[in-house]
Amino acid sequence: RGQITGTVAEKHLPTNTPLRRLVRLHREPDGAFVKAVWSDVATGAYTFNGVRHDGKYFVTSFDHTGTYRAVIADNLTPTQL
Repeated sequence: RGQITGTVAEKHLPTNTPLRRLVRLHREPDGAFVKAVWSDVATGAYTFNGVRHDGKYFVTSFDHTGTYRAVIADNLTPTQL
């Protein structure tokens, strides 16, 4: 099994602002939903543990406050645990 990690942040200069958002993990290429986690309120970090390490994934993050548009990060390869 593997792990996928990342962060959700609002882009600012000189530093980015971490955001708490629901992040959804999907399998490439069929888009099948795998699982969802909330990013950390203080750091914006998220982690998906226990995912198959032999495939590619993408994550989506929608802004439940309605301030920002959705963000997609694709072509993610899990690190093997």
